[in-house]
Amino acid sequence: MSKHAQLKVSANKWLQAVCLIAGLAGVFSVIGMVHPSVGNAFTLIERPALVFPEITAQSNENIVLCTNNMATNASVQAVVGLVDVADSTRFLRGTTPVSASLDPQKGGCFLLLPAIHPTVDNAVLPARTGTPVIFIGGADANSATGGGGGAAKGLVSSVQLVGADGSVKVVTTPTSIDKMLLPAVQ
Repeated sequence: MSKHAQLKVSANKWLQAVCLIAGLAGVFSVIGMVHPSVGNAFTLIERPALVFPEITAQSNENIVLCTNNMATNASVQAVVGLVDVADSTRFLRGTTPVSASLDPQKGGCFLLLPAIHPTVDNAVLPARTGTPVIFIGGADANSATGGGGGAAKGLVSSVQLVGADGSVKVVTTPTSIDKMLLPAVQ
């Protein structure tokens, strides 16, 4: 075999080796994106939920969610929060979901979005919009009155838009949903 032919065969082998390495690197990077390491993985959990209509609060208004456990004989575990309208897999930025245990024949109110007070005179602050949700969790999520969020059906709940003067401007009631993804807390 001539020296030129030997160089050509050698170059082809190197090219094949480089392509193989690049291909394996590509496969491993795709596997890393599809199957993240345990430290970076998270799981969205489906839960029964009470979902309220989208609500918009002006800067001087509070969004308050009140709920009572009226129809079950056991405590109901719940996560109460304001879900982002644009991305329902996240809670609204600037809000923090509240975990609560609702005892039988008792309830509570949760401030989902507090009023914002301007720091500069005559400052105009934007309105804020979110979807109030009560996620039902724990053993009661599929028990109580027949599974699929039976505990959610035992809650009597409303969302109120409370003005700066304490007046209640809007009261909305929820829709029961058997399964909704509980957003990850950021």
